[in-house]
Amino acid sequence: MKIDPSIPSTPFANVHDVSYFQGEEEILFSMNSIFRIGPMKQLDGNNRLWQVDLILTSDNDQDLHILTEQMRKEIHPDKKGWDRLGQLLIKLGQFNKAEEVYDILLEQTTIDLEKASMNHMLGIVKHGQGEYKDAITYYKRSIKIEEKMLSPTHANFVASYNGIGLVYAKIGDYSNALSYHQKALEINQKALPSNHPDLATSYSNIGMVYHKMGDYSNALSYYQKALEIYQKALPSNHPDLATSYNNIGMVYHKMVDYSNALSYYQKALEIYQKALPSNHPDLALSYNNIALAYESIGDYSNALSYHQKALEILQKTLPSNHPDLAISYNNIGLMHHNMGDYSNALSFHQKALEIYQKALPSNHPDLALSHNNIGMVDYKMGDYSNALSYHQKALAILQKALPSNHPDLAMSYNNIEVAGQIVLYNYHHGKPSIQEIKEKINNDKPDRIIIIINEKNSSKLIDTINDHLLIPLYVAQATTTSYSPIPVLLLTCISNDNNLNIIQNATDQLINIYSHIVNAKLLTPVNDEDINENYFESLWTTNPEELHHITVLSDILPILLALIHDGKVNGQINICNKGTISLKYFKTIYSNEIKQENILPQSVPIDDITDKFEQWNKQMISPETRQLYQASFLLPNVLKSIEQILQQQKIHMNRNTSKILLVTGGCGFIGSTFINHWIETYPNDKIINIDRLDPVANMKNISNPNSPNYTFILADINNKDIVLHLFNQYNITHIVHFAVQAHLDSSFGNSITFTESNVYGTHSVLEASRIYGKIQKFIHISTDEVYGETPSGSNQEICLLNPLNPYAATIAAAEFLVKSYGESFKLQYCIIRLCNVYGPRQHFEKVIPTFINTLLHGEKIKIHGDGKQIRHFLYVDDVIHAIEIILNKGKTKMIYNIGTKNELNVLDIAKYILEKLQLNKNLDDVIIYVKPRSFSEKRYCTTICGLVKSLGWKEEISFDQGLEKTIEWLQLNPDYWTK
Repeated sequence: MKIDPSIPSTPFANVHDVSYFQGEEEILFSMNSIFRIGPMKQLDGNNRLWQVDLILTSDNDQDLHILTEQMRKEIHPDKKGWDRLGQLLIKLGQFNKAEEVYDILLEQTTIDLEKASMNHMLGIVKHGQGEYKDAITYYKRSIKIEEKMLSPTHANFVASYNGIGLVYAKIGDYSNALSYHQKALEINQKALPSNHPDLATSYSNIGMVYHKMGDYSNALSYYQKALEIYQKALPSNHPDLATSYNNIGMVYHKMVDYSNALSYYQKALEIYQKALPSNHPDLALSYNNIALAYESIGDYSNALSYHQKALEILQKTLPSNHPDLAISYNNIGLMHHNMGDYSNALSFHQKALEIYQKALPSNHPDLALSHNNIGMVDYKMGDYSNALSYHQKALAILQKALPSNHPDLAMSYNNIEVAGQIVLYNYHHGKPSIQEIKEKINNDKPDRIIIIINEKNSSKLIDTINDHLLIPLYVAQATTTSYSPIPVLLLTCISNDNNLNIIQNATDQLINIYSHIVNAKLLTPVNDEDINENYFESLWTTNPEELHHITVLSDILPILLALIHDGKVNGQINICNKGTISLKYFKTIYSNEIKQENILPQSVPIDDITDKFEQWNKQMISPETRQLYQASFLLPNVLKSIEQILQQQKIHMNRNTSKILLVTGGCGFIGSTFINHWIETYPNDKIINIDRLDPVANMKNISNPNSPNYTFILADINNKDIVLHLFNQYNITHIVHFAVQAHLDSSFGNSITFTESNVYGTHSVLEASRIYGKIQKFIHISTDEVYGETPSGSNQEICLLNPLNPYAATIAAAEFLVKSYGESFKLQYCIIRLCNVYGPRQHFEKVIPTFINTLLHGEKIKIHGDGKQIRHFLYVDDVIHAIEIILNKGKTKMIYNIGTKNELNVLDIAKYILEKLQLNKNLDDVIIYVKPRSFSEKRYCTTICGLVKSLGWKEEISFDQGLEKTIEWLQLNPDYWTK
């Protein structure tokens, strides 16, 4: 303790000379002594022993005076002493003691308004104790009494409305919560000055509800309104100011802006440590928030430390079954999980679940969260049966509590699939012993085993016997003597080799003894040596676009697993081929059954395959064909069996074609049009839009920002860690990379920023993709300006790159980076080079909206040089259709040019616009010719891309039609870019 005797302070006395105990150094302080908390340091490396310096405050301490006066105001000096004591106890988090006070006051009073007040205060107490139903009951009792005596807009209603709103938010009823908070806000806005703290409370409450609903833009807006009021109305160390900092930090956290989040959290903690007792719940909240921020950046050690500090406070101040304790237990469990300490993780998650089961309704999403947490730990500990059980419980809750397209449901489905582990055995290099197979099965305890045999026909009979007879029997024996019966799938292909057929027939008969095994055969001709050699290679490369690769593993497994789930877990199944097939061998095998005109071309779109095979299979029931394949079918009726398999195949294809797209720069013109189209067209897909909102971007460009399939992240792609976090958080499958700086003029005055955005930004996304390793397709949007100027009449499909300005050079550099990641790290990319794009919502930096807007305002348009610069202009909807086709069907590691055969010079554009606007003016009357740019290319090379045309794309909207649509939109939205 540090005491300055020269300052006026609360009396204290040194009782060394009069103490009963000799040699005792003792100083007595008055009960109302107040100390500042000074530096703290750990003693002797002991984490449980600290030295805390205390500094006795002066009677004239200004900070203490301001805080004391504010606290006096907040505990209502006009109230009676016991009422004020109850409010102080609530402020200190002592809810049980506060309840005792208000129970006595309610019993003693006979005045109705006082009864209303006591009921309201008991509502606050019950909320603090986690007894939410009781809290709502008390609040509504208070309102019912006041409704008989006060006007509907009386300020007394505000507190109870807010109280009920807070409780509804706590139990997940956000619609009711928002309704009650808005009622409170309406009364406050009419009755209070614009900078009153109670108005800030209403803003904070509404912000909190939006936050819980995932509407982070609205949440941040309301929280910032509250903060502005608090900063003006409250002392700098007031706890409510800290709460406001915490709220904003949490929103930034959700928006993946961890730097801002941690900054606001730390501001809050500094205030709480000065203003609140060491066991106050708000201090626990602050510790918890900082822990979550550290967790998000992967610093689990610091995260665990802060979570433990929060738990210590909550254990002292809350009842043992309070839901906030469950949150803390879950947080600590997750940290132990991340650090590989699964035993401790399981213990904490089980404590959380016990609390939730007592405190929450049976369909509350937090219960599902606990079940999932335990399931994930069980999975890590090898208890797959328990893991699957917990994940299924979580899914059952989420299916009742959430909309069908909620991302948490997709995650729950994924957890169940992971728990139902599949082990693949591929016996191409070396033959395992029966003991090795048994050990593998007993160690992994998988739900399903897939044995891939017959990779190629060996000339050695002993190898054929080992592959096709002994290994299946080894597995059959291992699974029957193991911990439980396991369905085993044996994938074999059929050929005309006599030795192989004899052995396979023997295998079929022996496997019938083991009823838990499915012997699945592929109806695939492999008479040619080349096809036979490559066949099982294609199972692993999963490349269905290669002509001679017949069937890929990812296509087969869902069919077989679906049949198992339907209860068909024994016997033999023949699966018909779904991939592309060599025409030569197709004709050879099917010549008697299939007419020439029914044969598909060499490259078959995936959507057409299933229906076409249904036609073929109807013709595959001749005795000759059945004998060729030596087929024994699951059902007696061949056609019925095949149709059943195909139906399962269709279900799987429909279920698993959904994508989770990360769109960069999605608030820009082309990016937002793509997002709007995708949300409307693909209701099962999710879009995560990351944009830093440069001046040419606008959040208003997104037509349906509240779609459950859309998430906006305000962040910069140059931050690789944020991009990587988004990949992992949302399980991204595809990337559409629009984010570039694209204003040509600006690239001459500030070219460094173009390199930072266009080159480094692209590199950041690519590197995050490499680390993540699960991107199925990377769509990189480029420009025809990388070609530079091309002579008149040249419309080559592929030209050498020759960028002539800094902007085009950065885009070309980004392309080379994308290609390098394709070659070095096997990234599956498509590069799309666009011509000039136009349409609604385009910013005025581009020529067409600039000309239209200028003429609509009665001004003259400026044309650099003679106006004979030639460009290709394509309406934005046609561009989006091209991107869509390439994303869905385009072959990877290809470059697609998207353009039009129609060339226009700048004067042509001005002429067309003038005619469409019907201004009755000559072209020369509305043009000002200015000095030509020194860097303006006369003509770009872009043509309709043969590649994208082969996928079915064509230009649908003529320049005339597109111009009319653009003009109409600008006339209806004249101030869109000026507000």
